[in-house]
Amino acid sequence: MENYRKTIVVFTLAMGVFHIFKVLPYWLKSAGQKVENHESYEKFNIFYANINSQNVEKEKLIKYLEKARPSIALLLEVNSSWAKELKKIKEVFPYTKAIVQEGNFGIAILSQSLIKIKDVFVDRENQIPALFVQVTQNGVDLNVLLLHAHPPLGKYATIVRDQYLEMLAQKISEISDSLLVCGDFNSGPWTSIFESFLSKSQLQMGGVVRSWPEVSVFPKLPIDHCLAKGVEILQYEKGPRIGSDHRPLLVQLTTSMRGVAGEINP
Repeated sequence: MENYRKTIVVFTLAMGVFHIFKVLPYWLKSAGQKVENHESYEKFNIFYANINSQNVEKEKLIKYLEKARPSIALLLEVNSSWAKELKKIKEVFPYTKAIVQEGNFGIAILSQSLIKIKDVFVDRENQIPALFVQVTQNGVDLNVLLLHAHPPLGKYATIVRDQYLEMLAQKISEISDSLLVCGDFNSGPWTSIFESFLSKSQLQMGGVVRSWPEVSVFPKLPIDHCLAKGVEILQYEKGPRIGSDHRPLLVQLTTSMRGVAGEINP
C-alpha cells in the first residue's frame, strides 16, 4: 500500500510539472494587439466552426452568418440536415463546396467569392476527408484546407487521429503556395502529434482559443485551430455561441507578409 501511495504522489507531481511547462503557457496566452492602420492589402474574414451534427439550435448559426457575412465560412460536421439549413443563406454565400456525410465528418466551405476545389485528401482506411480549395476574392487567391481529425477515444482511435494528421502534414509540406489550414484537430497544441504536425507542415499558429467543450465545469481545451504559412494573421478571436459543443474561431488575414501578428482571445 505504501508503494502504491508513493506511486500516486510521484505521478501527481509529474503531471503537475507537465502542466506547468507544457499546458499552462497556453492557458496564460494574453491578447496581442490588434493591427491598426495596416497597409491596404486584400483582407479575408474567416469564420470557422465545428457546428455539431446534432445541433438543435441551427438558427443561431444561420442568423449569425446572415448578419456577419464573413468572406468564407468553414464548417465541420455537415450532414444532410445541416446542408438543407445552409441553403437558407445561399444568397449570402453563392459559392459552396461540400462533402456531406451523415456521421460527424461532413465538411463545407461557403464563400462570397469564387471557389475552386484543388484536391480532396482522404484517410483511405477510415474514409475521413479533408477539403483543399482556392478562393479568389477581388483577384487575390487564398488557398484553404479544412480538416477534422478523429477524436482520440482509446488507443485505436488515437492511432486513427495521428495517421490522419501525419498524412495531411506530408501533403501540406508539398504545397509551396500560401495556405490557411483550419479544423478540429482533437489535439491540444502541447501534444506530440500536434507539435509534429506543425514541424512537418511548416505551418504556424495564429493564436490560441479554448474552444471545447462549450459547457463544462472543467477548463476548455484548445482543440480547434487555424494555422497558416505565407499569410499574415491580423486577428484571431473566439466566436459566438451557436448551439454547438465547440466555439467558433473568427480570423482575419491578408496574403501580405508584412506587419504584426494578430489578436488572441483565449
